[in-house]
Amino acid sequence: MHGMDGAEDPPPRGALAGIGSYALYYGRGYLDSLAAFDLAVLEPRAWIPEDIHLLRERGTRVLAYMSTLEVGVDEFNPSGGYELLHVEGQPLLNHVYNNLLLVPSRHRSETLAAQAQRLIRDYDGVFLDTLGAVEDERIPPDRRLELAIGAGHLVRQLRSACPGAVIVQNMGIWGVHRFTRNYVDGLCWESFPASLSSAPAWLDAKAGELAAWSAGTARRILLLVQDGPLADDEWLSSWASSRGWPVYLAPGDYTTGIGRSLPARGQQ
Repeated sequence: MHGMDGAEDPPPRGALAGIGSYALYYGRGYLDSLAAFDLAVLEPRAWIPEDIHLLRERGTRVLAYMSTLEVGVDEFNPSGGYELLHVEGQPLLNHVYNNLLLVPSRHRSETLAAQAQRLIRDYDGVFLDTLGAVEDERIPPDRRLELAIGAGHLVRQLRSACPGAVIVQNMGIWGVHRFTRNYVDGLCWESFPASLSSAPAWLDAKAGELAAWSAGTARRILLLVQDGPLADDEWLSSWASSRGWPVYLAPGDYTTGIGRSLPARGQQ
């Protein structure tokens, strides 16, 4: 397997082998509930290291949440070294979360690598969110390609800085993952359809692409579903288990409590 510059990359480690259930939770508390999962993705600002160590001692692997290419408007510091992503001269904003989008610059890569190195002193690895920001269709196509390549370099630098850590990427499953997939242990497919009636026509084609990649590289796919009255557990369990992909059904906005897991019964 070769990197973007032609250099030989290390073989896949299968770091998430055996993970049958996982939780993604950005709030505080519920440590006992989280201990029931094989893997937990947590917001490090909500936890003290002692709690993380206790959770790991109870057999749960723990990843620290990191926002890679978005920063909240209220957190933005002009002197913080951020390079804002501009379109037609204006900074691009994720209006849903009121976040500014960032360029995957060398400085940003170095900042995130240093942050990840600090986090893995207590955590098993990191969960990279917002890499898919550079797939935003408001960005011209040629610029999106350039930014996706930059995201690939960013993740490769993270892998180089943290060779033994677990790295899971959230989304970026259209253009970005083609440049990052050699350096991650798994991909999380957020906003996965909760039922057959809400599934897009392209679902099986995209799933087939990701299945071929993950089966050939010892990586895992995690499905993240918004729980609710329309969630069809039977369809989700059948669909995911045929591929060996664990499902997490999250309540609310990932901070309101611990959701439900549909364990992966199949094998990749």
